[in-house]
Amino acid sequence: MRPRGGGFPASPSFVKAIESLKGDIVNNNDFKSVYPIDARPWDVIRIEPLIRTFELIMEHGPDILYRGEVGEALVNYVQSIGGVMEMSDLTEYEPEWRDPLSIDYKGLTIYESPPNTQGITTLMILKLLEKLNVNVNAWSRSRIETYLGIYRIAYELRDSYVGDPRFVDVPINKLLDPEFLVSTYMSRVSKQLSGSGDTTYFVVVDREGNIVSAIQSLYQHFGSLVTEPKYGITLNDRASDFSMDGPNALMPRKRPLHTLSTVIITKDGEPKYALGTSGGPLQAAAAHFIYNEHC
Repeated sequence: MRPRGGGFPASPSFVKAIESLKGDIVNNNDFKSVYPIDARPWDVIRIEPLIRTFELIMEHGPDILYRGEVGEALVNYVQSIGGVMEMSDLTEYEPEWRDPLSIDYKGLTIYESPPNTQGITTLMILKLLEKLNVNVNAWSRSRIETYLGIYRIAYELRDSYVGDPRFVDVPINKLLDPEFLVSTYMSRVSKQLSGSGDTTYFVVVDREGNIVSAIQSLYQHFGSLVTEPKYGITLNDRASDFSMDGPNALMPRKRPLHTLSTVIITKDGEPKYALGTSGGPLQAAAAHFIYNEHC
């Protein structure tokens, strides 16, 4: 149901996200001209520049963004604030159709998003759980410590090997080899995980049984905060996952590892579950936990 006058109600999390950034946007007048920085929970709000952009996309299709006036405005804006974006970064972009990764687990087939996403991390976790035959009391300290140890190793391997497959050779078979995973688990410990973010996940199933398991994000709350004011487009800050070396070393036209991943699970070739979650790096561990504890 649409609120009277159009727009949408500002959720408490939306308001909280803006409030958390007020110290960072004191001098960011373009951001403040687009977003309702003084909104209260459940106020009905309209983000007029984005409405204009959506209407243009509905009328002209995605070319208005990648090859038309919206894209040109975005590139000009980024350059005006010292960025290095070029129009060719948009015009030469092409979406990709990629085959998912999959493993068999407890009589089911688990499908995950391929690199450069972190989807393989969930599969590594499940492989380790199966090989180590983790079967301890659900509320025991031993179970929590075992899970955390498995998570840490899977994330360490992710950071060591997973990147843009156009630039690095991601050893999929090695990373899903139970013997390699167990030997790594037994010999190494890794860093803690932390972070905050801005992610939306949803599942759509039609009457024929087709499933879309979809996820999108600007990464941190409102991404980079770089917001083109006329069309209201805020750029993400996924470039923060680049590094100076390793599989995600900074290079032109290269995509860094990112945390967005989704799961579809089948049994005997028929869809059974679709799941995902927000949470940045936590997504892989959370996806395993949701499945293992409730499915």
